Amino acid sequence: MRRGQVEDTIAELSSHDPKVRSEAAWALRDAADLRASDALIRALEDASAQVRAGACLSLGNLAPPHATSAVAQRLSDPDDYVRAMAAHALGEIRVGFSARLLVRALADPDDKVRSSAALAIGRARRRSAARPLRARLRDSEPVVRSSAAWALGKLLDPHSIAALLRATSDDDAAVRYEAGRALIQLGHQAGTDTLRKILATGACPDWIEPKVFRRDVRRALRGWATDP
Repeated sequence: MRRGQVEDTIAELSSHDPKVRSEAAWALRDAADLRASDALIRALEDASAQVRAGACLSLGNLAPPHATSAVAQRLSDPDDYVRAMAAHALGEIRVGFSARLLVRALADPDDKVRSSAALAIGRARRRSAARPLRARLRDSEPVVRSSAAWALGKLLDPHSIAALLRATSDDDAAVRYEAGRALIQLGHQAGTDTLRKILATGACPDWIEPKVFRRDVRRALRGWATDP
């Protein structure tokens, strides 16, 4: 985004039209400019949830460390989508906040927020949060369980192996896949066994095209074969 475009888009954050403000907040995600970050931090207090969510997402993309405190406050936002975007942003910024913030978000009543918090913990490599992540492997929602398994693979915590082994028997194929991948990352043979079984049975989550899912499983297996 060019300098003039940044200035014009920042100005649109003051529009009386919430749709204009929302579009501006989302557009600033590509503005590598300190002024954009500061304007987005102010937009986190906007009356419109769409603007606040867009500001969170854009700040996550820009990842300015000085935005951490303001973004963290949005974890208590009354809107569930804003809370999910705030958790996502913290996972991208990665510095300047306690893992306890995201651990609390793991208990949010909305599954999108819990899933986003789990992914953020993985991205930020907050190993101190491994235990509450393991508890999310028993979440009622498969999207949260799969996100928790993915995150545990990023943390590389050997104490999580037993919980991940149990997750390889989950009813949901995506959870089994992420648990298998996490075990592969931890160097456990059960991970590759799990992924081979997924391929053999043709299991696939409802939300992804089977061809794409099988491709991802094969890629994970190749990664295990070339980088044990």
